[in-house]
Amino acid sequence: MARRLLIAGRGKFAIDCLKYIQRLAPDCALYVLAEIEPVALGITLARFCERSNIAYSQYRQLNTARNLKQASTFGADLGVSLNNFQIIKSPLLKSPREGFINFHNGPLPRYGGVNVCSWAIINGEKNYGVTWHFMDEGVDTGDIVAQRHFAIPAYSTALDLTMTCIDTGLEMLEQLAPLLAEGIIPRKQQPDGRRSYFSMRDVPNDGRIDFNWSSDRIERFVRGLSFQPMPNPFVYPQLRYAGSTFYVSRVSPQTESNGLQSAPGTIVKMSEEGIRVTCGDGKIILCELMDTEFNAIPLGRFITEHRMAVGDIFH
Repeated sequence: MARRLLIAGRGKFAIDCLKYIQRLAPDCALYVLAEIEPVALGITLARFCERSNIAYSQYRQLNTARNLKQASTFGADLGVSLNNFQIIKSPLLKSPREGFINFHNGPLPRYGGVNVCSWAIINGEKNYGVTWHFMDEGVDTGDIVAQRHFAIPAYSTALDLTMTCIDTGLEMLEQLAPLLAEGIIPRKQQPDGRRSYFSMRDVPNDGRIDFNWSSDRIERFVRGLSFQPMPNPFVYPQLRYAGSTFYVSRVSPQTESNGLQSAPGTIVKMSEEGIRVTCGDGKIILCELMDTEFNAIPLGRFITEHRMAVGDIFH
């Protein structure tokens, strides 16, 4: 008898995973719970299902009586959560006979929660990973199905690392999909090692750059909060000068000593290529700035309009 898979999620990653499952597990019956999403970033999961003749329904809130009834009627063997940011509560979670598995773009248990690619870069991690895991009553605490680790490429932004995670997760699914079709799903408990969890409320230093930090830390902070050219789903690194708030999209660290002649945050040199500012262990160059509407600001204009002068200090 064909296996029955219940899919819940949204976006391109869910679509790409469905394509893998269709190709590698063609005998599986599918039903999709597709979150309603804007079409601005491309085809939606619901539209893909419609084009591919996959049975689906749409939702804004996942844990509704309607979704539970549809899932129960479908009678899934296994649920698969793909790019789903809503916690699946117990009744729906237990609806598939074998429970739900989920893709997480971080190594568990070290990086659970959301925005974990940003946190890994900000924390200076050299190695990272992704995890397919069973879901339980906790968040990112269920048994591991498969996990893969890799070195973080040098100078990766949050978007770069996120894309690396997605590509790695899809490569792993190529091996997992036939196992899902056969009902042979490996699982092992998460190790007892260091566990971290990052919630939506956790924001690094409230998004503010601190010039008391080292130049390397400031550079990692900005890079870890960079999603260009995509919209930033987390927080933009910000500074204040002369009563105005603006955002920093790129910096360049300088290793020469501050010499303790200027307080951290002091402007020591300016040009259209960058604003050089002292920091905890040397200097940092502000290379690209944005206004509060997230539009790029030409540095020459910014310097002139704010009447910047060497010796001025950022808040």
